[in-house]
Amino acid sequence: MVLNRFISEKTTSGKIVILEKYPHLQIFPYRWNFFHLVCKFFVSRDMIKSCVEFEIPLIVDSFHHTAMHYLFNKDVVDFGLINSLLERYTDQVLKQDNI
Repeated sequence: MVLNRFISEKTTSGKIVILEKYPHLQIFPYRWNFFHLVCKFFVSRDMIKSCVEFEIPLIVDSFHHTAMHYLFNKDVVDFGLINSLLERYTDQVLKQDNI
């Protein structure tokens, strides 16, 4: 299963390959996609840049959160990372109807 491969992959570069192959994967019943997983469990600039580059949708999950909510809920919030995400993702956010 793709999700198991992503979680068990040890390297960021290996995870990025999986992101590129499956940008529209959704995990039910949470309605998470890879963007949610990256922001909640595997936070890194390279991973977030890849989510943007591969146009992984910034969707609302079943808890009414976007992936960005999980970045803001970290113990230590990296505002530089959030700024970087906003700079790169503004066009995508404005195109979507569900936000």
